[in-house]
Amino acid sequence: MEIPTDRAGYEGEARYASVVRAMAEGVVVQDADAVILACNEAAEQLLGLTADQMMGRSSLDPRWRSIHEDGSPFPGDTHPVPMTLRTGQALRDVVMGVHKPDGTLTWISINTEPLFRAGEAKPFAAVCTFGDITRRKRAEDELRRSEERYRRIVETTLEGVWMIDLAGNTTFANHRMAEMLGCTPEELARSSVWEFIDDADRAIVTERLVARARGIGEIHDFRFRRKDGTHLEASMATSLITMPDGVAGALAMVRDVAAERRLETELRESKQRLELALDVGQMGTWEWNLDTNTANGSPLVREILGLPADAPLASPGEFWASVHPDDLPGLRASSAAYLESGTGGRFVNTFRVVRPDGAIRWVRSAGGLIASPTGERRILGTLVDVTESRALEEQLRHAQQLESIGRLAGGVAHDFNNLLTAILASVTFAERERAPGIAEELRTIRTAAERGAELTHQLLAFARKQVMQLVDLDLNEIIRNLAGVLRRLVGEDITLEIKLAGDLWPIRASASQLEQVIVNLTVNARDAMPRGGPLRITTSNFTPSVTGQDREVAGIRPGDYVALTVTDRGVGIDAQALPHIFEPFYSTKHTGTGLGLASSYGIVKQLGGHIRVHSDVGVGTTFTVYLPRERHAARPADPAPRPVEVARRATTTVLLVEDDDLLRRVVARGLGEAGYRVLVSANGEEALALAARHDGAIDVLITDVIMPGLSGRELAAQFGTARPTTKVLYTSGYTDQIIARHGVLDPGQQFVAKPYTLEALAARIDEILGQAAAAAGG
Repeated sequence: MEIPTDRAGYEGEARYASVVRAMAEGVVVQDADAVILACNEAAEQLLGLTADQMMGRSSLDPRWRSIHEDGSPFPGDTHPVPMTLRTGQALRDVVMGVHKPDGTLTWISINTEPLFRAGEAKPFAAVCTFGDITRRKRAEDELRRSEERYRRIVETTLEGVWMIDLAGNTTFANHRMAEMLGCTPEELARSSVWEFIDDADRAIVTERLVARARGIGEIHDFRFRRKDGTHLEASMATSLITMPDGVAGALAMVRDVAAERRLETELRESKQRLELALDVGQMGTWEWNLDTNTANGSPLVREILGLPADAPLASPGEFWASVHPDDLPGLRASSAAYLESGTGGRFVNTFRVVRPDGAIRWVRSAGGLIASPTGERRILGTLVDVTESRALEEQLRHAQQLESIGRLAGGVAHDFNNLLTAILASVTFAERERAPGIAEELRTIRTAAERGAELTHQLLAFARKQVMQLVDLDLNEIIRNLAGVLRRLVGEDITLEIKLAGDLWPIRASASQLEQVIVNLTVNARDAMPRGGPLRITTSNFTPSVTGQDREVAGIRPGDYVALTVTDRGVGIDAQALPHIFEPFYSTKHTGTGLGLASSYGIVKQLGGHIRVHSDVGVGTTFTVYLPRERHAARPADPAPRPVEVARRATTTVLLVEDDDLLRRVVARGLGEAGYRVLVSANGEEALALAARHDGAIDVLITDVIMPGLSGRELAAQFGTARPTTKVLYTSGYTDQIIARHGVLDPGQQFVAKPYTLEALAARIDEILGQAAAAAGG
């Protein structure tokens, strides 16, 4: 092709200039001496030079400052253009780093093309095109550095890395893997996994390779056979991996666990020895030399006794001086008897010590007599502070005592409720007769029976055997609603302060029962301040610590609680009375029944909570109630039942099942007089037989819960099979057997507590029928 050789000719070529300017790559035209004749704008941008700065310069100019990929200088005579001009050969993808005048380094990829005149073999010029590959070069460098880092990690890790294809051939292994198998890396690279596996284990490996092919990874122990025939006990983590060529294989991270197994054995044996030593030596250790009558103790012994860490404990007398005076004679007698026996067996003594600051601690000392080969006699022993454990034991004994009292109270309330129900029903019959001259006596009987019912209600609350209808509640809202009542209750000489926490967690409880607890605690605080004073009620969210060392919350299970605190500045409760304050009928006051705190205790425990008390005589008392946090979504309230006309009772058949003869007679009479058709049975078996003989419908089954033979629940279950439309109403004065959990009735379960009036029983029956009508849409 004919191309002008002078610069003016190139500049005047309009068509050439437009093509060059449009190219995204840099373009430079150089003559036979490699002198730049022309360049486009892309070349100026890539090289950081203007056209005027480049024109007339040669590739041999040392000012270009070009480098190779390894960072060495790029001599001008090795530039692709001079080489193309010398050889007449085009060059492709020559990588060069170019330093721009501003100091930045740009990597370019260069292509050259020689230009010939017709009939000439030597090029008279060359065209050089180049593109910016800086980003690609940086990515390649980063990839190379990353690969190098990972290779170093793989080669320096303490674990063996072994990659194989699914036929078992090694595709990669690090030096650690070869070392563990007792061969060189080169040997392992040429080996198959099968060369390091016993014949007995081949089936296992085959099965695991199949699992890897399905993409299933696992961690397991395995035994390899080393090159010298010994075995390697290893723990392996294996997974499926795809090789660079797309072939699937398995990657294993292998760890030699032989040393770990030995350490585990040694640790287990050491732990056993330590546990044995702790069983004998416990915490603090002490020694008494019987021949020299000298003693010494560890720092823990001095800490238990309340002595400074550097205080001497050189003689038994210093130890005896710390023993509580009431326990000292018995401990001396026990020690003397042990020494006189000469048996050398182990002894254990539990007693109190008095610290220099007056604090009393319970301790347990254990030890035994040791005779040295020289005949020297010494007693080695341990000393453990058991104050906290004894306090917990005392709490447990107290709780068990309250449980026993609760069972007794519940049983008494059950029998008493039957009697009260019969009395109330009989009073109703007598009132209907309107006999002259006995109206006042009937009112007295009714009042006495109702007071008895209230007492049994409180006893059942203490025994945790009352039925609670639980709903989601805001304790703050309960207290706000009670604030006016509480202020009137405490009187003008007591300052009531209420401080409610923000964002208080919800609880699930019975509003009326919770109000009863708050009122009982407030009244108790009021009575403790006969001369008036401050009374404070607060709420807060509370989560006990894992250690549970706080004496106020000892024994509370982990979890979230809402705390209610009632604090007074009254006379306080003395140490002798404090363990008994939650017992029914126990009271330090001259008035009342002594059931207020007992019923509060039962309500809180039935809700799954805890109640704690701390009191100092002459300072005041603090009661704290912990109620479990409710985490479920709010439960909708049950819809109100539809009313039932009294006239409808004539078409309603009820089956009364009650094992108490007296109660059965009066209730059956009352239901009959109320207008119902009544069937009567004394027990579950009799009720089933009667229902089988009865041709008509039985609308409501009224059954006592606890009966000889079939219980109320069992009767209802069998009754529901034959008559699924019959509604069931449970009655009881002792509700354990119908309570699902913590006093909560099962969904849809109906219950009326004894003692009840005939009017209340009839109203409940009408309510059940109304609910059934609403469900049926009638």
